[in-house]
Amino acid sequence: MSREGYMRAVNVPADGYEIFHDEKPGMVRIRLYEVKGPAPATEEANDDVIFVSWDVWEFDQEGIEEYVSANFEWLKQKAKAEEEASLANSVRAERNRLLDKADIAVNKAVDSGDSEAETNARAWRQALRDIPEQVGFPWEVEWPVL
Repeated sequence: MSREGYMRAVNVPADGYEIFHDEKPGMVRIRLYEVKGPAPATEEANDDVIFVSWDVWEFDQEGIEEYVSANFEWLKQKAKAEEEASLANSVRAERNRLLDKADIAVNKAVDSGDSEAETNARAWRQALRDIPEQVGFPWEVEWPVL
């Protein structure tokens, strides 16, 4: 997952990444940075940029620094895509949990013969099904309510 925060611009690595060895056998952790813009005026006067960072794990290999340097943009896009996929899976899991409740609501409304409750429950269930089609999914989700 990404981390967002503030820091001094001089502390952002010039190459846009840091490599950490010996945290896991045979692996290196690569922290990728992206500066989003100037930081708002805060109490921490030294923090002058907003940054986002991602950690990517790769096999430790000879020439890892050259590999990261040559593939920096690809690694960053890979990290962003993995984060988006993970978030989408989490949103879908919550949506599926709510769909189970929506199915129960539809069945209860049908069993009771309450057509208005049935219509509302069916509309809720359909809105839940449509969540992945929302603009901004999975980052911005408007959760429908019954």
